[in-house]
Amino acid sequence: MFADPTTFVNQGATAPVTPPPPPVAEILAEGIPASEIRPTVTRDGEDHDRIRRFLVSVLTPRYIAALEPKIRRLADRLVDELPADGRADFVNAFAYRLPLEVVLDLFGISGASGAQIHEWTTHAMSMFWGTFTLEEHLVAARGYVDFQRFLAETVQRARTGSGDDVVSRLVNLDIGGDAPLTDGEAVGLLLGLLSAGHETSMNLISLTMLQVLRSPSIWQRMIDDPSVIPAVVEEGLRFESPAHSIWRKAAADAELGGRTIAAGQRLSVVVGSANRDPAVFDHPSEFDPDRAFDSPHLSFGRGVHFCVGAPLARLEARVAFEVLTQRLPSLRLQPGFTPSYRPNSVQRFLERLDVEWDG
Repeated sequence: MFADPTTFVNQGATAPVTPPPPPVAEILAEGIPASEIRPTVTRDGEDHDRIRRFLVSVLTPRYIAALEPKIRRLADRLVDELPADGRADFVNAFAYRLPLEVVLDLFGISGASGAQIHEWTTHAMSMFWGTFTLEEHLVAARGYVDFQRFLAETVQRARTGSGDDVVSRLVNLDIGGDAPLTDGEAVGLLLGLLSAGHETSMNLISLTMLQVLRSPSIWQRMIDDPSVIPAVVEEGLRFESPAHSIWRKAAADAELGGRTIAAGQRLSVVVGSANRDPAVFDHPSEFDPDRAFDSPHLSFGRGVHFCVGAPLARLEARVAFEVLTQRLPSLRLQPGFTPSYRPNSVQRFLERLDVEWDG
């Protein structure tokens, strides 16, 4: 499906799992029309390629690699700020804060807005992929509209300023032959980048941490030999697949795995299942970093829609584990901890991760 973006398309695939009831639709009507925002995940063909050219022109490999010292300083600071009693919820104390503060810095957005933006991105994810009561739906819709307005103001400031942050570079970029980004397109890009840029990385770091702390021998190996950490990150991506599924729509009748797919049907491409395929991975339900580079996983997709943010997510996770293994070698799960997950049809959200360490 990833290899055939003509038959299996984005447009029409990302309608909310729970259609908005009338009171929710009234709130959403106060925001920017969906036809103007249209994030990258709703685009296909040249329309998608044009938007992607803006992203890859700004988020170059050299640009991402140069962020490592800043990410390392941030990770060290977050360890310094952990509770003195040696107990914490790792998701809220570290895993969400690291990628969020990185992306806020990239976008030139004040760190004071971090908690609010985290709440807004949670609302945005829930609006499309979550399940909730009417009251929760109303709160999420209001948050989603407020998020749109905040990003529209951010785009306007970037257009009139002279900053060198990612937002300023995107909205003022001139790619020969391509029309500049409209305000709605820029807001759609930022919605996607802020949500995926910290929610997915948060899940990667926290879900992988859960697995390595369940296997103390792997944690000790990471301490003794940091060169194994990239393999641990790759196995974490395969084993838990933070982006657990990706939606597509059949643009024409097709046959897949012996089944007929009718034109117009929406399909949930369950990456988390593909990454546990026993035809590809030996003992797929075992967390084994030694297999990491033998058979590539699909957690960042494949083909023309491959995740632009993959290098940044890998860098953030690698640096996080390098810092944590050296600063907190005694890190372990709190006795009796049982993981729970937020209901979501796309992302794999660990609600909390209770850890402890020696003072």
